Amino acid sequence: MGPGRSAALLMVLALAAPESTRALAVPDSLALHPAAAESLISFADHLRRSGEPYAAVTECKRALFLLPHGASPSRAYRCMALAHSELGDSREAISSARRSVATATELSERLQRRLDLAAVLVAGGYPGTAAVELLPLRSSDDPGVRREALLMLAIVHLYQGQWDDARDALHSCAACSTASGEPGLEETAVSRADSLLRTAGASHQRSELRAAILSALVPGLGQLCSGHPVEGVHAAALNGAIGYWTYCVAADRTVLESAVGPFPWFVRYYLGNIHWARTRTRARSEAERRLVVSRVLGVLLDSER
Repeated sequence: MGPGRSAALLMVLALAAPESTRALAVPDSLALHPAAAESLISFADHLRRSGEPYAAVTECKRALFLLPHGASPSRAYRCMALAHSELGDSREAISSARRSVATATELSERLQRRLDLAAVLVAGGYPGTAAVELLPLRSSDDPGVRREALLMLAIVHLYQGQWDDARDALHSCAACSTASGEPGLEETAVSRADSLLRTAGASHQRSELRAAILSALVPGLGQLCSGHPVEGVHAAALNGAIGYWTYCVAADRTVLESAVGPFPWFVRYYLGNIHWARTRTRARSEAERRLVVSRVLGVLLDSER
């Protein structure tokens, strides 16, 4: 795995048309020698890796302004994209990453920049868009690019909660490494990740609709099934008490008296009981999904190290 792509991938695991490459034309007398420009970009990348993303962005902008005429700014835009991503500025990160793809001069460089773009998209919370960038790379002639695209596609499926698709992508990644004879994910890491994903896929998938139906039939039952027994008992007791009060009023008085008395309270708490059953089920399902993602990413990160 190349050092540039590994940095982008580790960033994910922890976490339009291109504009003109030069906003202003720098005089030739001020332009840097190509070797000096590359050194400046390398320095910016060093700053980013050292935990100084703000300084890295500044040096990248300096390098872009002082690049000699005809030099490719792709590497500078890549460094800027990763720095913005680490700063949490996903909009600038994605914009810079797209420019790095558009300004790449070689096919191999362009493929690597698309991998970087996918990493930035995942880190910025756009896994679906990242999948669009990665899907064509699965059939690349470069086995290294193909292997990393499959690995990152597995990560995308993880973020989307698509456990079976994530497993398939991981196994395809391992098979690609075996076929090419190049180092890739360790077999033990793939096995551990596969086991975690199988367990997650086989576990009972909590449904918001199911929780709502249960609480509609028996108030509090949806909360109880979603792992909130105290709220379930509270909902059952409250709805039971108000329901009994409504029944007593309706039995002893007129329908109109019960309609303007306890009945509105019963409707309010009954519907609230259904709402909270769905909300608690959704929150627990999301927490379980995040736990699975965290564990699998931890396995993959350990393998990459």
